[in-house]
Amino acid sequence: MRHLPQTSRAHRAWACRVRTGAFLLAVATGVPASDLPGTVPETPGSPGTADPPSPVAVPGMASGAAVDIQAALGFAGTYRLGGWSPLTVTLDNRRTDLNGHLEVRVAGGDGPDGASFANVHRRPFELPGDSRKRFHFTVYMKSFSDPIDIKIFSGGREVAGKTFDLRSGVTNAHMLLVLGRNADLDYLNDPRGRRLRVLYPRMERLPEHWAGYDGVGAVVVHGHSLEDLSTRQYAALTKWLANGGVLAVSGGPDYGLLRTGRLARLLPGVPLGLQRLPEGNAVGAALGMPLSVPRPFHVNLVRSFEGRVLHRTGDIPLVIARPVGRGRVLYLTFDISRYPFDGWTGMAPLWHRLLDLPPLQSLTERLMEAEESSSLPDLIQASPLSFPGHPLLFVFIVLYLGCIAAAGHFRPSSGGLGRSAARLRWGAPLVFAPVAFYLFGPVLYPSGPVAVIAALISPHPEGPLAELRLEVGLFSTTDSPLRFEYRSPEPVFRASSRGAPAQPSTDWRHQSATSGGSLAPATQGRYLLHALEGRDVIAWDLHASLRDEETGLLLEIRNRSGRSLHDAWLVADGNAYSLGSLPADADSARVLDRERDGVVLRQRSWRGLLSSESPIPRTRPHAKAGMVERQLARLRERGAWSPHEALLLGFAPSPLRFHGVGAEWRRHELALVLLHIPFQRRIQDSGRFHP
Repeated sequence: MRHLPQTSRAHRAWACRVRTGAFLLAVATGVPASDLPGTVPETPGSPGTADPPSPVAVPGMASGAAVDIQAALGFAGTYRLGGWSPLTVTLDNRRTDLNGHLEVRVAGGDGPDGASFANVHRRPFELPGDSRKRFHFTVYMKSFSDPIDIKIFSGGREVAGKTFDLRSGVTNAHMLLVLGRNADLDYLNDPRGRRLRVLYPRMERLPEHWAGYDGVGAVVVHGHSLEDLSTRQYAALTKWLANGGVLAVSGGPDYGLLRTGRLARLLPGVPLGLQRLPEGNAVGAALGMPLSVPRPFHVNLVRSFEGRVLHRTGDIPLVIARPVGRGRVLYLTFDISRYPFDGWTGMAPLWHRLLDLPPLQSLTERLMEAEESSSLPDLIQASPLSFPGHPLLFVFIVLYLGCIAAAGHFRPSSGGLGRSAARLRWGAPLVFAPVAFYLFGPVLYPSGPVAVIAALISPHPEGPLAELRLEVGLFSTTDSPLRFEYRSPEPVFRASSRGAPAQPSTDWRHQSATSGGSLAPATQGRYLLHALEGRDVIAWDLHASLRDEETGLLLEIRNRSGRSLHDAWLVADGNAYSLGSLPADADSARVLDRERDGVVLRQRSWRGLLSSESPIPRTRPHAKAGMVERQLARLRERGAWSPHEALLLGFAPSPLRFHGVGAEWRRHELALVLLHIPFQRRIQDSGRFHP
């Protein structure tokens, strides 16, 4: 929350004049009066901010008795801190029809660290008498010190409410979700539940947004189809899978479930029937553990498949893996809960090898990772919508004090003209500030609400999807309301105080809708930056390959994203190669010479390399350079940039679209597209390649 600098009282004799100057400077630049020395800060009930309605019972309807509220957080009552979790709220209306909105308030921070905030999620509803309705939310859980408050409002009045304690159910382990009737995988729980926690959630309580699977290591499907999931739940599951999740599907005699539409689209192969195996020695040898059984058993018969066979016995596949974006689908062609695998000691080590879960992060590491430096300040300073900068304010103050000094040294002559000049002697400084503001302020700093959007788009290596990370900054140069409406993509937002001093408390109200949503801060103020962060998985089909040939580096690009990339660059082996603009929906191939086209990055800065070419007018290179340097440093620190990979980067408009906002909203946006490219290098003197 960045405020403008204030004037200083450096000399006692000028104290009164400087205080007057500070007041006029506040008038000229829009600094809230609470920022001036000796003033009282504004309360949250400032103009344009409506206080929440006080709890008032509706006549004939007792509070807490008309509607029963039930809530389920996480999976089977278990959730992780430092990430997103699904929250299912069930309303049971026992009386007459009720229309209104449901409000869920989730604390998002800790008081001691100065970054406390609360997200208020709102959802309209129509609830007939003697009916029940279920609502899905995705909430960010940073602390369990504050409970979740759920309230029901109708006609502007609170008619029911309930508070849920969060001190139980917290885990730091990977969560393994089992969707099945009879599968028992409790043997995968480690003794203290610190690394892996096996849970059996109900299908209707699975998340409706992919971010709700934060902390889930894998999902196992046994004896179930995915047809019972809602459209939004299925989309959330597939997006989570494409963004790095693991889906393991068990075979079995009821293979008709595996041929249903949703599972068939994900599985690497479709079962055609059952294959009889007379003994288990060959199967045990294929899976890596002895398996001696006295009678025959069956596995699914799969003839053609898409993917890679991890384990087989003869020509019969036992485990098939298929990449989906950054994630994997594992198809175990045998029934994990039937003879002879239900009591086999080799199942636990087999699961651990197949899932290959990453090392656990502590809560501190997850919170530090979430609090990375922000791109919003650079983008705000580079935009024509920027706050008044320090140099401009310094010039303004110097001119103003010069005007006061000139008035102090002015000696009017005697006579009528001199008396008139004496009256104007101190009037000039008073007139200077408002005149300067009304002449230059509306030209330099447009009034009204402003949205600044910085986005990072990371296309998946497989499939037409990409991960989207958003930073959204809202501010206003006036007391305008800051209700921001957006449509697809539908990110999950959380408040952030990165790059700006935190306020004691900031509330965000989120209104959900089918085609998008809206959000608004409860506390408003001029030149006060409200920052949020969002995540989503979007359609963005961009692929490339790089091959080292005798004539140079052969780069092939397939852009099916529907958007052009501006100021694109290739980064490989410490060199950068300028690619210019990459048109939308076009394929291209070019050979790059290392000596002629390459620029050694150690000798040049990104600020010098990047041009002002941008889909957004008047975007300065240093804003783009800051985004590039920040993301490259992030990849190096995490070891997420392999030496056998190259990077393709470019800039495009943000995919976040406005919806239902008037002309008073102004926006400034920039998206960095960052694609990992497999790099095939030529082995010297052999003509062969290796990845």
